[in-house]
Amino acid sequence: MPLKVEFLIGTNLFIDKLGTLVAVGINYIILRETKSSNHVVCDMYSIKFVTIYPANDRP
Repeated sequence: MPLKVEFLIGTNLFIDKLGTLVAVGINYIILRETKSSNHVVCDMYSIKFVTIYPANDRP
């Protein structure tokens, strides 16, 4: 499932990650990045917005 996940770091810095959802844990998600195919573990508590794209419409 292709996703764009936006994180709030500190009080005013937003960072986004694009990738495919690989796994979901109690307080984290794992994304496979679109460009590099690296796996990134993301802290659930810093996630602010998630955009879910249709399977055939990659960002």
